[in-house]
Amino acid sequence: MKVGDVLKVTIVDDNHLGNGIAKIDNKVIFVPKTIKDDEVEIEIIKVNKNNAYANVISFINKSSNHNDVVCPYYDKCGGCDLLHVSYDREKQLKEEYIKKLFKYSNQDIVSFSRNNYRNKVTLHVENNSLGYYEKDSNKLISIDNCLLLK
Repeated sequence: MKVGDVLKVTIVDDNHLGNGIAKIDNKVIFVPKTIKDDEVEIEIIKVNKNNAYANVISFINKSSNHNDVVCPYYDKCGGCDLLHVSYDREKQLKEEYIKKLFKYSNQDIVSFSRNNYRNKVTLHVENNSLGYYEKDSNKLISIDNCLLLK
């Protein structure tokens, strides 16, 4: 496997960061904006000793837990990672992560709405524009409205 390879894979697992996980020859491939049971065509963008990273070229078949995203900033903005995931699966991913992180949790993660539930975010200002940073960068994505904010 090398950078630039184009592969067809089935996502076999997913994580709380919004990455689907595929495996080829015992190597884990992280694929953003996918979820377990998605079938996708991917392009490898980075290869490490034990894992690789890829971007989706196209969806062959979407999982029943894969949502259509309504936010116009989702593909660039670094503010949300799980909008492509059904709300039930999102809660399950977060609960699994909390249980793993704290080794025990009796709490359910509950929100009465998937949107408009946050009362605090970190926005940035640059050249009279307000927004979030693009994922993994300091490039500002100017926004007019955020679906998470009350």
